[in-house]
Amino acid sequence: MRPPLTLLLLLALLAPACADREGEAREAMTGAALEIAAARRLEAESYDEALAKYDEALATVERVRAEYADTVAGALAAKPSTFVGPVTLGVLEGVILPGVRRRAEAERSPLACAALMAETVPAPALRVRALAAVAEAAGALDKGAIAKRVIARAQATAAGLPAGSDAQDAAWAAVADALIVTRELEAARTLILAHGFEGPWQRLAVALVRTGQARRAAGMVAHAMGGEPLPRVEARATIATALLKEGDPGTAQALMGEAEAEAKAVPPDMQPRVGLVLARQYAQQQVLGQADAWLAQVDGLRTATREELDGLVEAYRAGGGEARLLAHVHRALREIEAGSRALPVDEVPWLTNLAYVQAKLGEAEPGAFALSQARARADAIAPDDAPPAVAAEVRTLLDVSERLLVLGHVQPGLGALEDALARRERLPLPERVAIVTRGASLAARAGRSERATTLVGLLSEQDQIAIALAQAARAAHGGFTAQPRALHDLVARFDGLEDMR
Repeated sequence: MRPPLTLLLLLALLAPACADREGEAREAMTGAALEIAAARRLEAESYDEALAKYDEALATVERVRAEYADTVAGALAAKPSTFVGPVTLGVLEGVILPGVRRRAEAERSPLACAALMAETVPAPALRVRALAAVAEAAGALDKGAIAKRVIARAQATAAGLPAGSDAQDAAWAAVADALIVTRELEAARTLILAHGFEGPWQRLAVALVRTGQARRAAGMVAHAMGGEPLPRVEARATIATALLKEGDPGTAQALMGEAEAEAKAVPPDMQPRVGLVLARQYAQQQVLGQADAWLAQVDGLRTATREELDGLVEAYRAGGGEARLLAHVHRALREIEAGSRALPVDEVPWLTNLAYVQAKLGEAEPGAFALSQARARADAIAPDDAPPAVAAEVRTLLDVSERLLVLGHVQPGLGALEDALARRERLPLPERVAIVTRGASLAARAGRSERATTLVGLLSEQDQIAIALAQAARAAHGGFTAQPRALHDLVARFDGLEDMR
C-alpha cells in the first residue's frame, strides 16, 4: 500500500529541515572542539583564561544535548565516550574541568596555590607535613573551608601509611597539631587519645585554657606522664594562671610547683626556654618577683623567639611590671657594652632580643639603634666562613630583620634580610631551604609580595613550595598577594599534580 500523498509531501518538506538541524548540531560540536583546543593552548599561560574556554565548550555541548537531542550529533553529545577534539566528554567533565578549576583557583591567591601544591605532593609523608602547614595557615587566617579540605586530605593520607610506622605516627601527630591550631579541639582530642601523643596532649590542654576550660585542662595533665619538658611546663603554668584568675589558688600553686620542678630538671640548653615560660606566667599572675628571678636565673632573653618576647612583654605590661622588665634589659645591655664574656655567636642574638624588648617597652629609638648594632656585629659571628658559624650568622640576621619589620623599620629590616639571603649559598641545601622559606615570610610581612614569590620560586620541591607559600601568607596576615602568572608557573612546574594529563 502506497503512503498517502500528504505524508509524502510532509516528509519531503521535513527532510531539508532535519538535514539543517543535523548540520547545525555538527557545526556547534565542531566549535566546541575548537574551543577545547584553544583552552589547551591557554593552559600554558593562564589557567583562569583556559577555564573560561573549557566552560564555553561544555556549555556548547550541553546546548546541543538539549536542543538537538533528535539528531545524531545530539545523541553523541550525550555519551561520555564521544570525542570532542582530542578528548572525550567524560574526561572533559570528570578530569580536565575539575583540575583546571583548581589550578585557576590556585592562580588567585598564594594560600590557594599552597593548598593545591600540598594536596598533590607525591610522597605521602611529605604530603601530610605540607598539608598540616597549609591547614595551620588557613586556620590562622580564618579560611575555614581550605583548612577543612586539607585536613581531610591529610587524614586520608596518614591512614594510608604503613600502620604503626614512624612515618604514620609523625603524620598523625602533625594532623593533631593542625587540628589544635584550627580550633577543632574535640577532633584533636579523639585523634590524640587514639595514638597516645604526649606533646600534642599538652598543647591541647593549653588550647582548652584559651577557650575557658582550665579545669578540664588541669584534669588532662594531672596524671599525664612523659613528653618533652617545654610543652609540659607551658601546659601546667598556663593552666595555673587561668585557675588563679578563677579563684582556685591551691590547684594553681600545685601546678606551678610541678612546672618549676620540671624546669629545674631540664638540660642546660633548654633552661632559657622553660625559664621564659615561667617568667611570663608569673608576670601574668602579678608575682613579679618570681618572674624576675626566673628571667635572671636562666637568661631567658638570650634565645627567645619573637613570639615569646611578645608574650613576655604583654605579660609584664598586664602585671604592671614594664619598668622592672626594662630595668632587666638595661642591665643586660650594660653587660654587653662592658664586654660580656659571651662569644659573638651567643652575644649578638642576645643583643637582638634585648633591643627588640627595649623598643617594645617604649624606648623606640634606642631599641632601633641597638638592633642596627646587632646587624653590624653579626659579621663577627662567622669570621672564617665555617658553615655552622655562617648558619648562626644568617639566623641572627633573619632575627634582626624580623624584629625591625615588626617594629615598622621596613628598609633596615629588608636590608638585614638581603644580607642573610646573600650568605645562603655558603650553606648546605637543607639550611638554604629553611633560610629561603623564612626569607619569603619576612618579605611578605614587609609587603614585598613580588620578592616573596621570587624567593619561593627558588625552592625545588613541591612540598617546600607549599610550606613556604603557606607560611608567607600567614606571616603577612593575609596581605601576601602574587601575580597570577607567577603562581601559574609554580603550579605548572610539576608533572605530578593529580589530574595532570
